[in-house]
This record gives sequence, C-alpha cells and structure tokens, in this order.
Amino acid sequence: MWKPIDTAPRVLWTRIVAWAPGWDEPAILKWKTNSRVPNSLEYWGDTVEEDDYGMATDPSEQPTHWLEIPPLPY
Repeated sequence: MWKPIDTAPRVLWTRIVAWAPGWDEPAILKWKTNSRVPNSLEYWGDTVEEDDYGMATDPSEQPTHWLEIPPLPY
C-alpha cells in the first residue's frame, strides 16, 4: 500500500519505490545529498545520476508517495 512520502525513512542512501502525480511510472529513488547543490540539500533523487539538480531544487519534482522495496526472491 502506498504511503505519504513524509513517512519514508530519510537515511542517506536508503532506496524506495516512489511516485508523484504526473510521473509516467514509479521510480526507485534514494535519499541523498549533492555537494554541488547549495547548502548540501538532502532530497529523494535518482539512484544512478549524481547531478539530478531538478529533483534537488524543484519541490514539484519530488515524490509524493512511496513503497518499501520488497526483498529479492531467493
């Protein structure tokens, strides 16, 4: 069940499944910081791209809901 993003664990490098209205599909994001963004802002960003400035500086780019990533099948 989707949860409001403000309930997601904000621990650096924690990954979640995230979604926001207007997105084409959910995304796997991580809680991160970018030293090239003023004040080393922490935000939900791409798990690969380290220069995702839009997500770091534009609140409309941030997710509104999240899910835990399920465990991998073994």
